[in-house]
Amino acid sequence: MTIRELIVVVWRRWYVVLATLVIAAAATFSLESSGGMYSTRTVVRFVLADYATLLPDNGSQDEDIIGFASVVAAEINDGRPAGGYARADAPLYGAGVRQGIMVGLPNTGGQWQANYSQADIEIQIVGQTRSWVQDRQRELTRAVQARAGELQDRVGAADDVRITTSIAPLTTRIEYVSPTRSSRFAAYAAMGAAAALVAGWLAVVVDRAARRTPGVRRQTTSPGRTIMQESGRDAP
Repeated sequence: MTIRELIVVVWRRWYVVLATLVIAAAATFSLESSGGMYSTRTVVRFVLADYATLLPDNGSQDEDIIGFASVVAAEINDGRPAGGYARADAPLYGAGVRQGIMVGLPNTGGQWQANYSQADIEIQIVGQTRSWVQDRQRELTRAVQARAGELQDRVGAADDVRITTSIAPLTTRIEYVSPTRSSRFAAYAAMGAAAALVAGWLAVVVDRAARRTPGVRRQTTSPGRTIMQESGRDAP
């Protein structure tokens, strides 16, 4: 199909194009009206008993403590492995999540091989309201600390070798994230381009379907003969 033919089809099926553009505009307005979101990346650190969390030899890089932290994270996730991205600092909302939770250890490795070098559990939360994020943050930090204590109680860990948990300073803050003006314009342009492509494709599909539909047969009479017509043409 040439560009000229496509333009003719789009002009002939203008109502399909109009309906598609209206739906796309409504979807864009709905996303725009939802505004930004609230996000937090709270860190619960695991250290040896009687050690300050900021000391270099607090045990947070010990393989056994890292393994214990991973067990706690698995317990919080009901035995399911925590999700992750190729970059450890990738935010949850960067993947298009507008309301969700991800609990796991920070991965300093690459896309193909994980590397957990710190006995920390990161709790990423994204939500539409600050109160929802704050409630989930409070519930999950308490659950992590409680589960760490329960697991050690099961094996009767002595006080001098007990692993303690603490919430890293400044990680409890909840930030409001909203798209920038440039990213908003880029989203409008992408939505407009996608809507135009879909509208053109639907116009072609509808036009071809209409042309394949058999015409209504009707019988007309003229002096001396009867004519059977289909789709406006004389039947042989």
